[in-house]
Amino acid sequence: MNSSAFNHYFAGLFQFAYVTNDIEQAKKVFAQQYGISKFLTLPEAVASEVYHNGKQVTNLLKLAFANVAHNQIELIEPVSDGSGIYAEVLPDSGFALVFHHVACRHHEREEWDAFRSGLDEKIHPVAIESASGPSSFLYLDERKTLGHYLEYMWLDPVSAQMFAGIPNN
Repeated sequence: MNSSAFNHYFAGLFQFAYVTNDIEQAKKVFAQQYGISKFLTLPEAVASEVYHNGKQVTNLLKLAFANVAHNQIELIEPVSDGSGIYAEVLPDSGFALVFHHVACRHHEREEWDAFRSGLDEKIHPVAIESASGPSSFLYLDERKTLGHYLEYMWLDPVSAQMFAGIPNN
């Protein structure tokens, strides 16, 4: 990566994301065991078109967010996982709450563009990348080296406003 605007892979780190097969139960775990009880739970599952292995697929995800100091917790329940990167960590039966990725945010579009154009995909393979929408995101598959994915995002003003409304705990 040759971006002077965003020159460190962990710059902008702000989010820890977990995949679950029961988002309501996962929120209870965070409330009872970690004191994180205020979540913004999106009222409907969100569909996102992404590229995965060169094909455009749809992920349909239930999402909940909570801010804790300068960090954010994201809970993800896959409803329909066209890319397979969420459901792959879940067991066939029984409740599960599994760490999945950390996310880094670019606050300026120019940072995102510089990051994306400088990304060496031979070293850091892209698992999924947004195919449409005003915001941009991608996940790097760093499971072999770090044990999890790395997400990078740039949010359009409407999405940034939604993120600003996530409750603090």
